[in-house]
Amino acid sequence: MKVLWLCNIPTPDISEKLGIEPSNGGGWIVSLYNMLVKKSDIELFYIFPFRAGKAASGKAKAEFFGFSLLKGKPTKYNLRLEKIFEDYLLKIKPDIIHIFGTEFAHQLSLTKAAKKVDMADKVVVSIQGLCSYAQRHYTQGLDKKTINSWTFRDFLRKDNIKNQQISFKKRGEFEKQTISNVKHIAGRTTWDKACTIQINKDLKYHHIGETLRSGFYNKSWDIKKCKKHSIFISTAEYPIKGAHYMINALPLIIEKYPETHLYIAGVKLDNLNSFKSKFRLSSYPKYILKLIEEKVLNRNITFLGPLDEDKMIEAFLNANVFASPSVIENSPNSLGEAMKLGLPLVASDVGGVSDMVNHKVDGFIYNSTAEYMLAYFICEIFGDDNLAIEFSKNAKQHAESTHDIDKNFNDVLKLYSDIIK
Repeated sequence: MKVLWLCNIPTPDISEKLGIEPSNGGGWIVSLYNMLVKKSDIELFYIFPFRAGKAASGKAKAEFFGFSLLKGKPTKYNLRLEKIFEDYLLKIKPDIIHIFGTEFAHQLSLTKAAKKVDMADKVVVSIQGLCSYAQRHYTQGLDKKTINSWTFRDFLRKDNIKNQQISFKKRGEFEKQTISNVKHIAGRTTWDKACTIQINKDLKYHHIGETLRSGFYNKSWDIKKCKKHSIFISTAEYPIKGAHYMINALPLIIEKYPETHLYIAGVKLDNLNSFKSKFRLSSYPKYILKLIEEKVLNRNITFLGPLDEDKMIEAFLNANVFASPSVIENSPNSLGEAMKLGLPLVASDVGGVSDMVNHKVDGFIYNSTAEYMLAYFICEIFGDDNLAIEFSKNAKQHAESTHDIDKNFNDVLKLYSDIIK
């Protein structure tokens, strides 16, 4: 069986072959990739956006092709890319064309190319997030002044918070076309099923669970080893992840537990003395810093910066509670990783989160706009070790089913077989 994958980033083995730094993202794709390349009856071809004006090809664990993006931007539609994909499809003649994600123009290009060479029936699209729906929630909880503000970096790149929302809306138009062009969707939540079927009522929806990064399968959270009254969130880079709600909730928690400390991965905002650091600062992180200053929370927050897999696991295991305050999600990887480690958690009830977390069984879920409930539930866990241990056990058990490596892999193989039949 010949299988062609289109992904947004190269895998670590391909990055090594190209002599570039591997990405910290896409870990669940890497896990599935590593299992698929071991199958003797499957020949995998892996394509991904590379650099503006440059392409790359070669052989790592799979044969790969990195294509050039128009002006280096995944949001610019490139007619020439359609032709490149047509030629590639005719050369490879894949039995399955598997596209991961819908949020960029090159994903639409491949569906159009597949239609032109009569391979549309072979295409399946895996849903990651959904820009067309996420853009509706993008600025939730932010005032107009913040939404329309600019930093020097934003001005140069023309992407302040408002423009980011507009970009999501434009990307959503590509996304709708991509979903309308295919017959098969692979998803994992009620939310992504509802959204995609509203876009294309004729598609066939396949439920495929998500496989996490390998390191999360052999570690477990221990209440005796965590930092008491500490909270971990995965990022504060852009508004969808809801860091502003977490910052607003923090004083309510500190009022009851003064030693509370929040750890934030993804961005490094506590060392902005250099001109270069200030130059790179965008509007949303600047707003987060302003909130922290206004609420006098500097001593209660640490920015951990970008974390690789091992350091991310360490950050999870050190925390007393994991919080997911997002304004919209499908099934956040960080939430799945926290559950697999058995970390007590509090998550906003958005998108597909309620398919992942059973309220008051695996953790707490709350209305995303009610930061006071986020604070209340975190305090509940801080104040009751038996509750934290119970949530830990239940979340881990739930995640072992949701993120079962062998089951998810076999479900993908069955999906491929069903499409071919």
